[in-house]
Order: sequence, then C-alpha cells, then structure tokens
Amino acid sequence: MSETVDQKVQGPQEPSREELDGLLVAVAGGDSAAFSKFYKATSPKVYAMLVRVMNDREAAQDALQQAYLVIWQKAAAYEPARGPAMAWVFVVARHKGLDAMRASGFKRETGLVDEQVPDDSLKAEDGAAAAMIGRRLAKALAALPEDMARAVRLSAVYGFTSQEIADQFGLPHNTVKSWIRRGLQRLRADVPWNSLGEAI
Repeated sequence: MSETVDQKVQGPQEPSREELDGLLVAVAGGDSAAFSKFYKATSPKVYAMLVRVMNDREAAQDALQQAYLVIWQKAAAYEPARGPAMAWVFVVARHKGLDAMRASGFKRETGLVDEQVPDDSLKAEDGAAAAMIGRRLAKALAALPEDMARAVRLSAVYGFTSQEIADQFGLPHNTVKSWIRRGLQRLRADVPWNSLGEAI
C-alpha cells in the first residue's frame, strides 16, 4: 500500500533526493551518462521554475540550456552536505534566468537582496552596520534547524516560492511553508531592526 502511495506522489521512475545527489556527484567526476539521467529527471521542474520567473517560454528554454552547461562545468562546486542537489540546481538556473532578464533590460521585482540594495548608496558607517546585521543574521540562521535555515535562505535571499522549495526538498508544501513562517518569526525576534539606523 505504501509503495502505491509513494508511486503516486513521486512517479514510478523519479529518482529520490539521495539518487539525485549521487548523480550530481557523478557528474562532477565527468560521467556523461549520469548527466543525461540527471538532466532528464530535473529539467522539467527547472524549466517550469524559469517560465514562472521569466514569463517567456523561449527565453526560459535558452536559460535552461545555459544553466545545464554551467551545471556540467561546475558540478564539482556542489557539496552534498550543504543541501539537496535540486536546491543547488535551482539556484544556478534562477541566476541564469535573472542574468538573461537583466541583459535584455527587463525589470522585475524579484525579492533578491542584491537587487534591493543600491550599489552606490552605502556610506562607510552604513556598511559597518550592515556587516553587524549580517553577523547577527548568520548567527540567528545557524540557530535554526538546518533544513529550516536552508528554506529561509532560499525564500528570503533567492526569492523562491515555498512550492518551489518544497519541490527541491521533495517535501510537502505545507511543511516547507510552515518552516519558512516559523523561521522568519524567529529571525525577527533575534534581529529586531527595521533599518540600519536602529542597528547602530
């Protein structure tokens, strides 16, 4: 009975998180067969994410190919201990999509930290305060359960939706949504600043 339920949820041939992690490690060793299998297993979800981000199917297809070229070339940068392969792949692909959008002059609210902070607006004293906030945030994130911290980073820093993160982790959407909500609540309690001025 449990096998039938699992097959309905995952699909009969969909690799597990552990299998995907292993495939990406094999890709890092130059295994082209592992790359082909990894691409077939992961590219539909990655493409769907890029379409949501870019709102352009043709541009998303181009970004997908660019992303998997990077994945083939840079797979050795993936560290299984730091999270699931799909999380790493989604980040690589999302960056490619956003790069393509910037190159085409397309402006969009993405929620990414690097797009919210003007490059030339930080004064020296603001930079020091930002560094202090960064240290407090890093400490607060380290105090969260590991998977919760990863979910919060993917949501708050990279702008992934809770559904996209759930897909990456292979977990129910409500579980991940709850992690993000509780994680952000704990971060706000540990880092209660609303502006740089309040942190000084």
